[in-house]
Amino acid sequence: MRVRDWYLSGLSTHYRQTLILAAFAAPHSNALARAGSNHAGALRLAVEQPGVLSRVVPQVRQLFERFPATSPAAAGDARFEFFMRVVWPRIKDSVSRGLLLFVPSYFDFVRLRNALKADDSVDFASISEYSSTAEVLRARGRFYHGHRRMLLYTERAHFYNRFRIRGIKDLIFYSLPDHGEYYSELVNLLEEGGGAATSHGAHEATVTSLFCPWDVLQLERVVGSGRAKKMLKGESGTYMFC
Repeated sequence: MRVRDWYLSGLSTHYRQTLILAAFAAPHSNALARAGSNHAGALRLAVEQPGVLSRVVPQVRQLFERFPATSPAAAGDARFEFFMRVVWPRIKDSVSRGLLLFVPSYFDFVRLRNALKADDSVDFASISEYSSTAEVLRARGRFYHGHRRMLLYTERAHFYNRFRIRGIKDLIFYSLPDHGEYYSELVNLLEEGGGAATSHGAHEATVTSLFCPWDVLQLERVVGSGRAKKMLKGESGTYMFC
């Protein structure tokens, strides 16, 4: 007698109140919100993101490159193919040391690590959320002293530890971080000297970020909501900020 009829009829989803609280919007939480079907409707708070480009201190070229992806499920393969076909051949011979490759997803991290291991022309170190303290110290030391010219670094490792990586000369965001503030934090760790050489022999640090149309949430947290709309719909696939 205490159970209401709509529960017994399987209609409880229309009367359930679901509250979702998060530091920022994400595809997973958005999908969960759409799964609700309360008879009174739903309310979603949309925040106009200002971006974090104003927090970047170094005077550095920040290049954003857009690549095509037909669906969210295909974005991972499209990103890897674009990186290995377009970005990697361009940088692997030009960077002498100090390249930090930031990879938000651990699955992408493993895929990249395996691909780079197969390339005998590159020496790199790696830090993930599963790296031991000894492995982290060894990787950071080798990267800083130039014994490894590239470092793979995951977002969750940064989330848990906030390592201040020393020796960064150039920076690549394989995918933009979910936490937008990590973009400015890592760019502000750039050091002068070393890295990729220009035609005049002097180093000019660069920051390269890859994004696709399905990265709209991460993109707007970095560049701002207004810029993100233009970058996703613009004819050009390359955008630069200084």
